[in-house]
Amino acid sequence: MLDRLTEYFFPKQVSTFAVILITYIFHFYSSVALFLIVVFGMVYLSIKYRHRKGEELKLTSSKDHSNLLESMFFIIPLILVSITFVWGIRSYLKMVIVPDDAIEIKVTGQSWFWTFDYPDGGTTLNELVVPSNKPVKLVLSSKDVSTQLLHSCYEK
Repeated sequence: MLDRLTEYFFPKQVSTFAVILITYIFHFYSSVALFLIVVFGMVYLSIKYRHRKGEELKLTSSKDHSNLLESMFFIIPLILVSITFVWGIRSYLKMVIVPDDAIEIKVTGQSWFWTFDYPDGGTTLNELVVPSNKPVKLVLSSKDVSTQLLHSCYEK
């Protein structure tokens, strides 16, 4: 039972870019945790400091100010956001920069099918064949669909 729950919340890696899923899971669960902290804090403080009939409203003095607390509310989120930014940009660059040893396959899109031209001279229709555990670069083009025509439809 525990294995099924673990696999549901943390799926197995089936891609070399699975780090994107890890960053998503980190952001999702940290957002849920922060949301729950804020909501429970609001509920607790609203119950603790609620106004009761017959009591006078107490005004706080202007000395209820903490530079340290305000600084921490700024510095801690700044550090967390900076860490997740660096983590995300490194993952993104790893994903978009094509390795030097990548196999370049030319892909041509036509109205009803795809043509795949391989470096060794082979060609397949509607079926992409790639070796396992090797990086692949797909160079996309179109034969009978003009991008000029496609974009001109939106200008009207």
